[in-house]
Amino acid sequence: MLKRSGSLAIAIIALVTLAAGSAYAQTGKCQGAKMKAAGKKAGCLLKVHSKAAAKALPLDTTKITGCETKFSNAFTKAESKPPCATTGDAGAIESAVERLFVNDVAAELALSPPSKCQAGKLKSAGKLGSCLLGVEAKGIAKSLPPDATKLATCKTKFSAGFTKAETAGDCGPATGDTAVIQAKLVALEDDVACELDAGPACACGTPDPAFLSFTTSLGTGNCGNTFNDSGSPLVSLGCNNLYTGGGSAAVPPSTVPDYGNTLTRTSCCRSKFLTLSVATSTDTGSNRNCSNTGCLYGPPLPITSVTSVCVINTVAQPAAGYAYCDTGSETLDIPLTSNVYLTFDLFPQTGGMDHCVGGNNSGAVCTDNTPCTGGGFCSTGTQPCPICAGDGLCHGGPNNGNGCTPGTLLVMGPQWPTSQDCPPGPPDGFFVGSLPIPYLLTTGTATKTSVNQPSQNRVFCGFCSDPMSATFKNPAVACASDAECAGLTGCPGVSDPCTACKQRSGGAFMTGGGARTITENGVPAGPIATGGAPASQTLASVFCVPPTFNGSIDSSGDLPGPGAASLQGQIQLLVLPPTTTTTTTSSTTTTT
Repeated sequence: MLKRSGSLAIAIIALVTLAAGSAYAQTGKCQGAKMKAAGKKAGCLLKVHSKAAAKALPLDTTKITGCETKFSNAFTKAESKPPCATTGDAGAIESAVERLFVNDVAAELALSPPSKCQAGKLKSAGKLGSCLLGVEAKGIAKSLPPDATKLATCKTKFSAGFTKAETAGDCGPATGDTAVIQAKLVALEDDVACELDAGPACACGTPDPAFLSFTTSLGTGNCGNTFNDSGSPLVSLGCNNLYTGGGSAAVPPSTVPDYGNTLTRTSCCRSKFLTLSVATSTDTGSNRNCSNTGCLYGPPLPITSVTSVCVINTVAQPAAGYAYCDTGSETLDIPLTSNVYLTFDLFPQTGGMDHCVGGNNSGAVCTDNTPCTGGGFCSTGTQPCPICAGDGLCHGGPNNGNGCTPGTLLVMGPQWPTSQDCPPGPPDGFFVGSLPIPYLLTTGTATKTSVNQPSQNRVFCGFCSDPMSATFKNPAVACASDAECAGLTGCPGVSDPCTACKQRSGGAFMTGGGARTITENGVPAGPIATGGAPASQTLASVFCVPPTFNGSIDSSGDLPGPGAASLQGQIQLLVLPPTTTTTTTSSTTTTT
């Protein structure tokens, strides 16, 4: 009787195990189908980019819609056959495929004019994405790890395709980028698998991290260069500096302030891979360190020139990206809106002399801060943004006299410290407009190479313009060639043409038009883990700045034109966001 009972128990356990395995296999089939669909979409979209490059034509929007429709149908079909480990995730995965990977790869491989080399590389990249996710899909469907041999074969074919593309001889400077593009598509594989909860388990510390924190520090040394046609360096780009404008820009680099903190959620973790997503102000307890639309991005930024401005940067689109905790590498797409205020100098000299502002010796003549006791400051230099002085009060702007907490701690200079408690605006200056800034940060190398257009050489950032003047289509229309501006008018009159793709002046950053390439170099942090000490990291970005349509600002800043920035700082994986502190100064309560 005991033997029979034991046999019955074993049989029941076997049946339960079989049922569980069957359910898991069914779940795996659903997730595998989704993984395969994501890979096919990446391949489909990059194939559309490839064909456009091969024929030097704009992207075929009908074919792009076809790629999207096939993806949507495949996801719907997969979820119609439950169980699925995850549901309702089509939008998130579709966005990741397009925004973080397809668009990034296409931008990395972009050439103007387009070429057969570019087309071949885009096609190979699409095949790699589809192949990697296809191998993952087969493993998931069978509840097995992906076949390592087949993954290696995907990469071998990709490498051969890139090598073949470069034999076309029309790659220009875009050679030797096989490893960079492959890494992006391996990250796509990890990201989609992570989103679909396909394992393996997180290995970035215990407990799993919930947030990634990055805080800017003081910059030291150089993080980049501009180069001429022969590849010789022209201008070294200092770390934690912001550079903007074409070759005739009269604006010196602006300092990126320290103590600027941004948090993103680690919404998914797969082994050493982390998916980064938006952290709301509710998550972080403040609108000054979140990464959602409308969150403030750093303290007010003073940019000094003959037409000095104060810039308030806000997040334009929820942040998205990915990181690897074993290397401390990171890619973060966090587009910004730069709100520009024309302010000149808020504290000009009187009688040819500088004077103390604030404190208990206000108005005294000074050449430095020594006589400005009680927390005041000397008005030497230029202060485009209101100052949060040592007396704990805002000086200048609409909040003049209100309490404040400095938004920077270590950065030096007469234009600091600024604070979000002390925004710019009337009566000291006026709002000019908001500029959309594409801001893709990486611990790798960010590079942009200029092209020669029919109406202008060394164009980094094309916008549709009058062929004969620096009058640009308003609102600004970005372009890669004159073909994308065909038929546009309004520069400035209703019938005046806007048919030339150019920037205000060729080149970049006060180099007299000689710059061909801009490079900013990021640096990974090395291994990071939940609760570990902050680690040093450098993020880099090269981007385009549109025109402000204010004649004085665009003339001195040589806009539209390129922009470049590097951010040295500290990165940390956290279980909870940093505790916000509330400081009461005078009658104002501020969350920092």
